[in-house]
Amino acid sequence: YNGDTYGRHFVAFGYPTSKNKKINLKSNTVQPRFMKYSSIVKKNELLCNELRISGDDHLFLDYNSKHSMNSDGDKINSISPIGISGGALIDMGNINKQILEGKTANACKLVAMLIENHKKYNLMSSVKLDSIIYVIKNQITL
Repeated sequence: YNGDTYGRHFVAFGYPTSKNKKINLKSNTVQPRFMKYSSIVKKNELLCNELRISGDDHLFLDYNSKHSMNSDGDKINSISPIGISGGALIDMGNINKQILEGKTANACKLVAMLIENHKKYNLMSSVKLDSIIYVIKNQITL
C-alpha cells in the first residue's frame, strides 16, 4: 500500500484481550469480543527513530486512548487495544457526505496488519500487507 493517506479514513478490527470479559475457568475458555476503531493515519518521525525503522513499511493509526465515538456519534471511553495484534487495518477511502448518504460506492481495502499500540504517541502501528507479502514471497523456495 503506497497510496496517499491524506483525507482517508481507516478502521482497525481485532479481538483485544481487554474486551474478553466472559472467561469460564471451569472449561478454560474465553468468549472473545470484537473491537473496531476508526481514525486517520499519521506519520511520526520520533516513533520511527525510537523503533529504528524508516516507517516506509508501516502505517500509524491515530488512537485516542481516553475517548472514542460510537456509531451514533456519542463520546464513549476507549478500551485498551492490547491483544489486537494481528488484526486488520482497512482503508475506507475518502469518506464524505455523498458516501454517508449512500450516493457513491466506496471501495474498502485491507492494507495492513496491526502489531502494537504506542501510548506515548497515541498511535497504533501496523505493517503494510505489501511488505508482509514481499517477505513471504522472498522466503519461500519452490
